[in-house]
Amino acid sequence: MKITPFNTALLLLLLATMSLASWYDLHQFSALKNAEGVLTDMRPLVLWDIRLPRILLAVFTGASLAIAGNAMQGIFQNPLASPGLLGSANGATTASVFMLYYFSVPFSLLLIAGVLGTLFSFLLVYWIARNRGATMMILSGVAINMLLGSAIALLLSNAESPWALAELYRWLQGSLAWAKLDTLFISFPIALVGLFCLYQQRRYLDVLTFGEETAATMGMDPKRSFLSPLSASPYWLAQPFRKPVLSDLSV
Repeated sequence: MKITPFNTALLLLLLATMSLASWYDLHQFSALKNAEGVLTDMRPLVLWDIRLPRILLAVFTGASLAIAGNAMQGIFQNPLASPGLLGSANGATTASVFMLYYFSVPFSLLLIAGVLGTLFSFLLVYWIARNRGATMMILSGVAINMLLGSAIALLLSNAESPWALAELYRWLQGSLAWAKLDTLFISFPIALVGLFCLYQQRRYLDVLTFGEETAATMGMDPKRSFLSPLSASPYWLAQPFRKPVLSDLSV
């Protein structure tokens, strides 16, 4: 990233905000200094079992979104490309809502269902737009996004009661309120698969940022090379999918 006056000002503003925030409620972090056993019964519970998992999960989810979005922007040469461009996010939501509503599965199976939903939507988009370039893939992703959004609305409309519908909407909004360290232990290996795929295709990603024509002149088939980098995004998109997983219904 280039150093510009705007970036410098943004960094200084962030540092100033962090400095001001550090003055607020410093006594809440006294538990870190008294970890020898002087702690009350509530402080270690609040610190280690509530606040720490929420912070780690929020950072991990944000990093996953950033990596998936960066890969999408590089592949499609569009700085506005989002991680859910190919319908992967809606695929995860559709699969998880279906499993939660009809089968009431536990968290571990719900997470697996979300990953399978992202993979299914991605493979469907790729099958529709195969060998037709990035533009057709984007259009296919928009169509699949709309189709899956309709499927989510259909599932929600079949809720047995207003209370169940309200709970499903609340679940879809997501929350970090029920974050636990177990969530990280389950999700982190899945994200590592996506990171490994992206790392293996790092040279293809670098070339694709210059466009399909440039990639073709360098001896790479851009239409075929789309598959490997894009196949990593569903694993990373499974991390923001945990957003609804952390709501009351999944616990």
